[in-house]
Amino acid sequence: MKDTSKKQIIKVFLISILGLGIILGMLYFNHKTNIQKNKALATEKRVLQYESTLKKELEKYNLGEKTAVLLGIMYQESRGEGNDPMQSSESLGLKPNEIQETSLSIEQGVKHFAKMYKYGTDKDVSMDTIIQSYNMGPGYIDFVASYKC
Repeated sequence: MKDTSKKQIIKVFLISILGLGIILGMLYFNHKTNIQKNKALATEKRVLQYESTLKKELEKYNLGEKTAVLLGIMYQESRGEGNDPMQSSESLGLKPNEIQETSLSIEQGVKHFAKMYKYGTDKDVSMDTIIQSYNMGPGYIDFVASYKC
């Protein structure tokens, strides 16, 4: 009789530990998911704060409809952080992050994008190619255009 009750107690104990482990695992996973969502929302807010500035700058080149594209580039380049959110220092011949003024970064980033956009449309390449040329420069457009069938 003692063996049976000991076995039952051990069984209940192990099931309780397993249940507790499952609950703690679920809570941990939920917590990690919430942290990731909060980080994503914070990043989105940082990038979206520049939407009107980007649009205004793009309109100087009649490219206001490309605002979402530039927001995407900014998201990829810097997540909206720092003083050079467009990471456009290098397009001025400077070292990375040498631009220390957000407005200059956006102005230069839009100017560079507009230049790549015009060159890419003249060469009849895809928007994906134009976006990639933001980082790689006009040589990438030439490369893609030379392999078009």
